[in-house]
Amino acid sequence: MRFASEFYSLRTLLALAALVCSARAGHSDETPSDEQPIPPALKQYKGREIAVTMHYEGAPWLTRESREREEECSTLIKALDVKPGQAICDMGCGNGFYTLKLAELVGETGQVIAVDIQQEMLRFLEERAKEAGIKNIKPVLGTLVDPKLQPASLDMILLVDVYHEFSHPEHMLKAMREALKPDGRMVLVEFRLEDRNVPIKLLHKMSKKQILKEIPPNGFKLIEQFDKLPWQHVMFFARDDSDLPEIKLSDKPERKRIGQVLGEDIYADQLKSKAGKGLGEELQQLFLAPLWQRYKEDHQAEIEPTKSEIKGATDYFQARHAKMLAEERPNLAKDLSRIEEQLKSEKLSPEDRKRLQSEAETLKKAGTPPGEVFARFWLPQQLLQQHLYRNFGGGRLLWQQFGVEAFDATHAWLQSEEKLGNLQIDNPEHRTLLFAYWTRDHGGFLWKPEDRPEETEEFVNPPWQKSVRREKERSSE
Repeated sequence: MRFASEFYSLRTLLALAALVCSARAGHSDETPSDEQPIPPALKQYKGREIAVTMHYEGAPWLTRESREREEECSTLIKALDVKPGQAICDMGCGNGFYTLKLAELVGETGQVIAVDIQQEMLRFLEERAKEAGIKNIKPVLGTLVDPKLQPASLDMILLVDVYHEFSHPEHMLKAMREALKPDGRMVLVEFRLEDRNVPIKLLHKMSKKQILKEIPPNGFKLIEQFDKLPWQHVMFFARDDSDLPEIKLSDKPERKRIGQVLGEDIYADQLKSKAGKGLGEELQQLFLAPLWQRYKEDHQAEIEPTKSEIKGATDYFQARHAKMLAEERPNLAKDLSRIEEQLKSEKLSPEDRKRLQSEAETLKKAGTPPGEVFARFWLPQQLLQQHLYRNFGGGRLLWQQFGVEAFDATHAWLQSEEKLGNLQIDNPEHRTLLFAYWTRDHGGFLWKPEDRPEETEEFVNPPWQKSVRREKERSSE
């Protein structure tokens, strides 16, 4: 459906997946002989899927020019209230984006312990520190279970967008608790899962609810929170035996839940519209967008087009466009000539002139063949729809602007998500509105495979895929 293509376009524009990716490379699970063996990495913790560690090749993203504008890093630094002479750990320091800022604030009498599990990240940090002339930073190569910190030595441990990647969270929380002074603070900064407008993959976000499910049971208490960053939570914790007073989350009136998606509650106050098309679109954004994103992430290897597929689709569309243009060129030229003649009239109203100019522009563009950019946009949509069609029972197909949609298969997939508990809609009226798309009359755009076998075959086994397979067969001979 159209929503799927809009959501994919947003995800494509963000292009974050290319940086926050890769396996846990750059470090080894093997340990020196004088250390305890590292237990198997957890895949989930307290109902949360653990994200893959950011690879050191993505380090430039940490120091991107847009980061201050997007995250307001200077606002976070002020909220930390760093004092000269403090000992601070930048946990998961990466290439030192925050490490260098903290080192300047603690001054010559203070120190920043920069911990990372990838030696390459620490090398990047050392190069940046040397270039800046900063000498009060101590790089430490930690392990998946041990950050190598001295007991009761730290005034603060800062974790910016890193805790959610810990493969052994309880080991790390225990070690960090032991490293804090009695009045020390551990500051957790994580992208807000509650906010659908934060353009970060779901696995790299956390909700306050989830944070409080994980941190306090490991010997901490919440002492402060800061909610003024555009994208991130900032939550301050202390040891549970600290004299610092514990706080509770805000005493706001209880919110009315309207459902749940992927374990996260959806509330009535997240809706702006009360009825009609606007409400339907908001329900799609709240309930279906996370499901679409998770599906694409889970099946990325199968639905992300290869270079040969992109080339095959580009060549196919250009050839088809050339054939259609050869047939329609006389009519296009005739229509364009007619419109240009009409535009010469001085009696046209501004509205009519604007309309004719738009029609002329459309006719001119019709002569431009679709290129690789079009294939890169269009192809993922079709691979996604093919994947749904193959895995959720086939069924009727629907012609849409971006191509053919696996209409019944998409419906079946969402119903399966309901059965699995990943999609829960408390209000029956909301559910009816959300699923109205599959009960609406789509006219001749919706068809059964047996009624249009040629169009169905072109969707299931498109010509551009045939050419790619033939090319693979030739190269393997």
